[in-house]
Amino acid sequence: MGLVIGIDVGGSTTKIVGLNNGQILSPMFITAADPITSLFGAFGKYIYDNGITLNDIEHVMLTGVGSSGVTTPIYGLPTSKADEFQADGLGARFDSGLDKLTVVSMGTGTTLVSVDGDNISHLGGIGIGGGTLMGLAHLLLKTDHVSDVIELASTGDITHINLQIKDICKTDLEGLPLHATASLFGKVRQITPSDHDVALGIICMVLESIGSAAVLSKLNTGVKDFVLIGNLTRLNYSTMYNREYTPNFINQLKENEIFVFGSNLKGMHAGGAARVAVDKFGAVWGQGVGMQGQCYAIPTMQGGVETIQPYVDDFIAYARQHPEYKFLVTRIACGIAGFRVEEIAPLFKAAIDVENIILPRDFVEIL
Repeated sequence: MGLVIGIDVGGSTTKIVGLNNGQILSPMFITAADPITSLFGAFGKYIYDNGITLNDIEHVMLTGVGSSGVTTPIYGLPTSKADEFQADGLGARFDSGLDKLTVVSMGTGTTLVSVDGDNISHLGGIGIGGGTLMGLAHLLLKTDHVSDVIELASTGDITHINLQIKDICKTDLEGLPLHATASLFGKVRQITPSDHDVALGIICMVLESIGSAAVLSKLNTGVKDFVLIGNLTRLNYSTMYNREYTPNFINQLKENEIFVFGSNLKGMHAGGAARVAVDKFGAVWGQGVGMQGQCYAIPTMQGGVETIQPYVDDFIAYARQHPEYKFLVTRIACGIAGFRVEEIAPLFKAAIDVENIILPRDFVEIL
């Protein structure tokens, strides 16, 4: 069987992935002003970045609300459409290994899909999701970047926004602890909240509303397993990152700062960030791994992404052992090594809560 390209054309983001002999290849996310532009932009970028030709592709499968506008084959290739709710149900069942569950698809809005063995059905949905979060962020915080909202929310106080049970009752009620929400944004007339508080309130409002809708949809059914999918689930790790980002250009370091750069195993620091490390921060020619001068080298030129992960893991372990240093991670492997941010950022998943590891902004947004 040849390469199958799967494309989910959503309301704001298009997701694309390849499947070759049962192996998933390089998932990618593309955002554009309209679904058709997003679809063709994602397809073109995907095949270009992965060195795929049209002759390599056996079939293109489309799903998602935005795919309804596609009425002709993609570049003349055999093209089919899959029902979005069936795709959600089958994918969640496959990935979770569960046979009876509710899928909560958290995209621009939210849809709920019931899975009971081979019986997959659409339960309904709510018009609250990532689109709500970013719309309110634009209106109230004057930003269109989710990373800005997360950064603000990291120091917010939800008690300045939501009215909680403890504000109206002195003792727990059955099934309602004192910290439970009595009214979303019910406190803002009593307290003037900061932008940090508002950002946290927006996130909590969206997530609590989705959670409540999901739970209520399955009351008294015996279903207790929920699988969350969609772009909004990607908030999980980035909300744990509550510090600055690595600057785009680093020309000098403070005494306790370490410049983390991509290298090669032979330590031939001839270009890119490696050359900066040699010229400015004491990197050692011929040393391709680990601490040297005021730098830390991570080899990235020896093979695929899987060959980089052990060196990233060693780096994270080293950083944990040396809290006296602040490690500024550059966009390793995304220059001369030729990898995409979407491939490299997940390698640093374990670093997201390590306070002395500073990551590039686009790494954090992917995590």
